[in-house]
Parts: sequence; structure tokens; C-alpha cells
Amino acid sequence: MKRSIGIFYFSGTGNTEIVASLLEKELKNLGSEVDLIKIEDVLKSRVKADFKKYEVLGIGFPVHAFNAPRIVFDFIKLLPKSKDKEAFIFKTAGSPNFLNDAAGLGVKNKLLRIRYDVFYENLIIMPSNWSWGIDEWVQKRLCQEAIKETKKIASEIFEEKERFQKPGILARVASFIFKIESFGAHFVAKDFVVLKSCNNCGICVDNCPTGNIYRKKGKIKFGWKCLLCMRCLYGCPKKAIVPIFWKFMVLKNGYDIKKVFNEVSKKDENQF
Repeated sequence: MKRSIGIFYFSGTGNTEIVASLLEKELKNLGSEVDLIKIEDVLKSRVKADFKKYEVLGIGFPVHAFNAPRIVFDFIKLLPKSKDKEAFIFKTAGSPNFLNDAAGLGVKNKLLRIRYDVFYENLIIMPSNWSWGIDEWVQKRLCQEAIKETKKIASEIFEEKERFQKPGILARVASFIFKIESFGAHFVAKDFVVLKSCNNCGICVDNCPTGNIYRKKGKIKFGWKCLLCMRCLYGCPKKAIVPIFWKFMVLKNGYDIKKVFNEVSKKDENQF
């Protein structure tokens, strides 16, 4: 069935963006009309989204502490109430931990309250950008599997197949308890320092999804709106932004999933 689909997503360091782009491509191949829009662009008024034009709404995000990032809930507040629109949810995570099953629960409930019929939810495992590094070969394998899984997900969404994750009690409790991450992230950015290698290029200022990074008297400063997405840490060309006490959470060799994915997409999967 040909359908008009709006896919709105938030991606910190690229994992969800890759999956969202793959979904867009596959759904278009199946005959749907698809718009792919960053949630932050809507919130910052860079893009004026016409929600009425879409029959189906897709929302994608990385799992943050067994929940959705705060920016996703901010976006849902902008959605008009609906009586006949369907919605699907897709999440990315750095591990198949069963606790991630409840990460979409809050988003689903918020959508149901404004009368969106959520018919589908799925999780795609991608390389982790947090704390521990994994071999590049493993990163490529995960990207490869994500390509396969996303094709399947697109087909199921197009065919309107119902699929829901069924989080157990532990997953629900973890999702509830770790909501504190949304609050605690405000403080983490205050642990960031800018090294002398900073050339004041402004990439971090422009790329921060919440506008938490700004210049003051020619120096880079951090406010209280951090999401802990780590985009500024890994996106700095000079690697000039570093945490003091939270060093354990940053990969020493950085994180560039787009580079890894582009290498995978150019090669035959049987080579890995």
C-alpha cells in the first residue's frame, strides 16, 4: 500500500541517523512517500513540519539509560492530536540488553494519549559509543546486520504488521529508575573542559541538538541543557572537548560510525 510517511528522528553520534536513512530508502523502494526529518530541526524551527500530510508517523531515537532521550518527549509535545494516524517506533542501542525493551514505553504512551495508533516497535543493535570500544571488524558486522534488519523492519511497517516489544517488570523498573539520567545529564556537561587545541571553529556550537554549547568572551561554554549525546566530544575535529571525571565514558579512539558504515556499504557482505 502506498502511504505518506514522516520519519522524525534524533541521533547523537550517527547510529540512529543511519538506521533512519536506511528505513527511508527501503520504504521508498516499496512505494511509500517518505520525508526524513531531524527532531532537533523541528524544535529549532529550522524545518516547519506539516504533520497533517502524513498518514503514518515514525519516531526513532537512541536508547539513553533504558529510555528515550529528553528531546524526543519535547518533540512529541508539538504533535497535534490525531484520530486516524498510525505510528511506529524504532530504537538503536549498543547492546541487546533486555532492559532496553522498555525504552520505547514512555514514547508509546505519550503517542497513545494524543490518539496515535502505535502499531510497531523494534530495536536495532549498533556499535556502542559509550565506555568500552569494540573491534572495527565487529563494528562492521553490526552495521551489516543492521542493513539486513532494517530491510525487514521496512517491509513489516509497509505491510502494517503489528509488532511490539514486551518489557518485563525489571525492564520497566529500570526504565523508570534511570529517568534520572535525563536530569543527571544536565550536570555532566559541566564536567567538560575545552583544551588549548581548540581553534574556536564553532562546530560544537552549531551541532549541539539542544543549544547547550555557546561562546562567551571568545571561549566555548556549556549550559544546563546537555542530553549526554556525546556529539560534541566525538565531533570535535581537534578532540579539544574532554571530560574531567567522566573520562571512562569516552572511547579513546573516538567514534565515527558513518565512516565504518560507508566502508561496509561499498563491500560485499560475504567479505566479512
